[in-house]
Amino acid sequence: MEASGHTAGSILFAFGHHALMVAMGISWYALNGRDYVWREPFANNPLVEYQKDIKVYPGILLIASADCLYRRSRAADTPPATGTSSRR
Repeated sequence: MEASGHTAGSILFAFGHHALMVAMGISWYALNGRDYVWREPFANNPLVEYQKDIKVYPGILLIASADCLYRRSRAADTPPATGTSSRR
């Protein structure tokens, strides 16, 4: 994946994380009969969240890449099917 794809992916990840956290906060406060109030203006909060999420994004990519490589290596080690089944 190109750098621009990772940049877009990290921005989408951060936006999704921020939107999920706000939705959960609104829901939790509503369940408790209170109003959810943001501490910072809307434009500043996603930037702060992005600074935190950009540190997590490479770790997620590393785990996903390792899983993909593991699955490929397991598939390469699996012998091909013979076409006959022992079950009847």
